[in-house]
Amino acid sequence: MGYAKMIQRKTAVIIVKILAIILLVIGVGLFSFEESQAQSPLPDLPCRRCHTDLNEDLILPSGQAISLEISIPALNRSPHSYLGEPPVYCTGCHTNKDYSYPHPIIPAETHREYTQWVSQSCDNCHYPHSPLHPVDGSRAMMPSCVDCHGGHDIAPAEQIGLVMPANCVRCHTDRPVEWAASLIGPRPGFGEGAEGYIGSDRCLGCHEDLYSHWRETLHANTIHDARLAPNAVLGDFSREHPARPFELDAVDYTLGQRWKQLYLAVDEERGAFSILPAKWIIATGEWDSYAVEAEQTEWLQECSSCHVTGLDIETWTFEEFGIGCERCHGPGQAHAANPEQVEMFSAVDDQVCGSCHGQGHSPDGHPFPTGYQPGDRLSDYFRFTEDEAFFWPNGSAKVNAMQYVDWRRGNAMQASQQVNCVTCHAVHDAGKAQGQLREPLNTLCVNCHGDKQALVLHTPFHRIASERFDFTCADCHMPKMATSAVAFDIRSHTFHHPDVAASLSYGLEAMPNACSLCHTNMSAERASDTLAYVAAVTTPIPAAIFGPGPTPTPPPPPTPIPAVGQPPMQSQVPADTWARYAFLAVLALSLLGILYAFIRIMRSREPANV
Repeated sequence: MGYAKMIQRKTAVIIVKILAIILLVIGVGLFSFEESQAQSPLPDLPCRRCHTDLNEDLILPSGQAISLEISIPALNRSPHSYLGEPPVYCTGCHTNKDYSYPHPIIPAETHREYTQWVSQSCDNCHYPHSPLHPVDGSRAMMPSCVDCHGGHDIAPAEQIGLVMPANCVRCHTDRPVEWAASLIGPRPGFGEGAEGYIGSDRCLGCHEDLYSHWRETLHANTIHDARLAPNAVLGDFSREHPARPFELDAVDYTLGQRWKQLYLAVDEERGAFSILPAKWIIATGEWDSYAVEAEQTEWLQECSSCHVTGLDIETWTFEEFGIGCERCHGPGQAHAANPEQVEMFSAVDDQVCGSCHGQGHSPDGHPFPTGYQPGDRLSDYFRFTEDEAFFWPNGSAKVNAMQYVDWRRGNAMQASQQVNCVTCHAVHDAGKAQGQLREPLNTLCVNCHGDKQALVLHTPFHRIASERFDFTCADCHMPKMATSAVAFDIRSHTFHHPDVAASLSYGLEAMPNACSLCHTNMSAERASDTLAYVAAVTTPIPAAIFGPGPTPTPPPPPTPIPAVGQPPMQSQVPADTWARYAFLAVLALSLLGILYAFIRIMRSREPANV
């Protein structure tokens, strides 16, 4: 009997080991299968093998043919490939629940219906958008995703502007490719640029209205490639002038378009920009020499920050010529990748304007606020100049690019905390008046200072002159005190009344005022007496002559930025994974039950103890 018990025990141990091995094999097999499903391109192989070199067409009921051959190299280069991050398989877009071979009948009779039907799958991952194609209530004539982006040869986001123009002219057959490229092509930069910057052209996909109008602004057009945009060259190079020791063929880029135009040359070997020694004065239509200081010859290091977007001061490369979207809203890469979770800076903040419209130095010595991003406190990155050469004796600026410094001197509007740069200046379009003003100048002022609308009552000493000249509020309250191209061509932004008292103290030559800029033969004493007389004989009205006027209307809130791009990828467990785990658990319990039953049977056969 002892031998029989030993045999039974050994048999039981062997069975337990076999069951353990079976469980181990099943478990490893299941997990290996899941891993292979996640990492292997196997789900694509049947599709790829069949549609490679397949010289066949799908004939639609309309008689139109659609090629069934797929270019595997083009597919592999696109974001929609198993090589992408994250990988995308054929069935990721061809999502028919019963997708198998033979394929289900396609519910489309024409090529147009086919592209629209296929494009429905795009909305599963991408937010619908149709830039440059306004919806008129019906999408019947709207292009589909496939029309613009293609099917199996879709370009990565950063290359769309380069490849899509060819797709545009398939519909716009009366237009050249260059026309499409001018609308959607990428705005060029110089090298890689700073990390996180992607260029304003990426904003077009979802912010079409803002982008298309911004393209007409001074900011967007501050720099032009002289060869690609010859009309941007304002200087007359056909006229010889001793101040201009270079010809047009030496010019690579133009800089400026309102007061003066400078010219840049690029040294490709050194990767450097230099300012050529002559400027075109737009107001006079004449050439003048441009004296470049020795330390200013390197334009990238000395000047470029306020004329480009995404400047990297380590490599001296930048993402985009001109003042692009990211110059005011911050780097856009994170927002484009995850628009629902990452917001761009969109607050109204004069410091953003002040980062360029104010001269000074950063702590590291650069003449611009290195490291500053919209939303930061500007004073942490920049100290405005206190050099007396930049100011009149009363503290107002006498050179250009000092508008923010003027504004910070303090005035009733600034104190109200309800008026800022964008109250008067349009930023996403060219505005309705010079300087990108939202309204013609006087209209803009009386929107808040309505009691001053009748200028003849506000300035009775101009009653006779007003019949001969057009006066503006800015003539007195924003006189042209600073200089850019010609003397006194830049308006002051202190918004103070004519400072005749300072002229009396320092003399007109050392301290001009709003009155003397027009009345060149008027002494400061006479101007002072005139203003004093008017103040004495006029009846005060709510808001004194030079007061702030009624409380100004707050600026409109920033346009909410809609969600764009792809939604964030969510880590999901495939639905059938839980079924596999449940099956494994049931199998394990079944095997344990069998083992338990076997042991019970073996024990029941043992003789009872006597």
